[in-house]
Amino acid sequence: MLSGLRHLRDEHIFAAAVGFFSHIYYYRYGEHHMQAPLLFWMHISVFLMLFYWRSLHQHKLQGGIEAASIFGTYLSVLGTSIAVYRVFFHRLRKFPGPPLASVSKLWHTSQCFNGQNHLLLDRLYKKYGNFVRTGPTEITVFTQEVKWAVDGPLNKCTKAVWYDMLLPLIALNTNRSKKEHDQRRRAWDQAVTVKKIAEYESRIRSHAMLLEKHIASLDGNTINITEWFYFLSFDVMGDFAFSRSFGMLEHKEWHYAVVLLRRALSLLGPFSSVPWLAQLAFSFPIIPIIRDWNRMLSWCADRMVEQVLISSWLIRHSMKQGSLAEDKLWLQGDSVALIVAGSDTVASTMVNLFYRLALHPHHAAKVQAELDALGGVYDGQILKSLSHLNGAINEVLRLHPSVPTGGYRESPPEGIEIAGTWIPGNTTIVAPRYTLGRLEKVYDCPEEFVPERWYSRPEMVKDKTAFNPFSIGRYACVGKNLALTEIRFVTALLLSKYDIAFGYGEDGTSVWKNMRDQFTAVPGKLDLIFNPRL
Repeated sequence: MLSGLRHLRDEHIFAAAVGFFSHIYYYRYGEHHMQAPLLFWMHISVFLMLFYWRSLHQHKLQGGIEAASIFGTYLSVLGTSIAVYRVFFHRLRKFPGPPLASVSKLWHTSQCFNGQNHLLLDRLYKKYGNFVRTGPTEITVFTQEVKWAVDGPLNKCTKAVWYDMLLPLIALNTNRSKKEHDQRRRAWDQAVTVKKIAEYESRIRSHAMLLEKHIASLDGNTINITEWFYFLSFDVMGDFAFSRSFGMLEHKEWHYAVVLLRRALSLLGPFSSVPWLAQLAFSFPIIPIIRDWNRMLSWCADRMVEQVLISSWLIRHSMKQGSLAEDKLWLQGDSVALIVAGSDTVASTMVNLFYRLALHPHHAAKVQAELDALGGVYDGQILKSLSHLNGAINEVLRLHPSVPTGGYRESPPEGIEIAGTWIPGNTTIVAPRYTLGRLEKVYDCPEEFVPERWYSRPEMVKDKTAFNPFSIGRYACVGKNLALTEIRFVTALLLSKYDIAFGYGEDGTSVWKNMRDQFTAVPGKLDLIFNPRL
């Protein structure tokens, strides 16, 4: 018996050594998020083999207890080694932040399980200052210089591990290779030239007029405009991506593929801050939310089959791209990213814009005065010149960014300096637009909705370089002009015909109280009344 105890002790020592050296020589280096499913099942397999081995010559219960004890020793030493290193020896240890955040990003997930990561980060800024350690290898920066530092000219930062979320699908806005991104970007830039945007305007107008037709049929009754702006934006983007609308405006209901997509995107709220956890979840297709995601991908793939042969030929010959199989991954990935980035962002911006205009009717009246002077709203170039309309849009983009906290970057191996603070290499840098758009050092009266700051009161913007809602540099939003064209026209069309007001019992607070940060912003319900103008 003494020999058995000695043997068990030796096994615990060996397990402890394996845990310690696994951290020192493996987990400390490189990226492991994509291997999360493999590592999970490998650990399960090791435990089962250990259980089987310990149960060969003794009762299964005793064997299970000993196996759990040995495996627990390995996990506890591994976890302790990781925690001690990250708290006391890590290169980011001197940055302030929540103590548990330096140990694991799981703390972050637990704090924003309600999907309001933007508010969590804003609270951390107010408590800890401009540079906050929000993860073991992550610094969130709350200073206006950050976007130029990580995305500006000659920067050496790359996209962080979050952008592997779609793999094995590949998309323009998730590709981490600068060379491949730049090559693909050239083809996309050709698709959204000023000339092309003018061609797309007629499609946008036809969808917008379907929305206006429905509003007219309500005869002054309340409408959940949040839902209908999503119908509109998804129909427009479906037309753009697949050459056919989702038909939600026409049928007055959600398309099942969009329902699946929105369910699946709810995963990004709490889990996007922990990429390895998201990858682990994706490896369990029986989970309902993952099943929704996979069904949505299949739907997009089916739509792309209708165009894939022509599109693939064009891509390969214009860009010298790879095989047909690789082209399909690009096309399917681009279609998913396009639907998300082009629909959610536009819809949330329009919801917040109309919330602000209903909350501040004198600003709606100023826009209407500009529109009345035109005699028509169908010239997109003229709409671009309307000061108050575009000022109101800018204010919404500042106060209610469509991507509140996303856009993760990784510092180059040699490190990077931001606003006089040195950030070591291979650190994830977060630049949360929600808080950056409300900095007192950049904006006078930062919490107030003042469209005039963008044209007649420029002194209210102390640093104009800080405002970049569509990002800058090589990763600037490729669909910026298309999105603004849609927002301007829809706003102009509806305000030229209607006075807007909150619905009965509505005050608009649910728009921001129930807003969810799922990489893109998902505002709450907004009930409005559209009264025909006299």
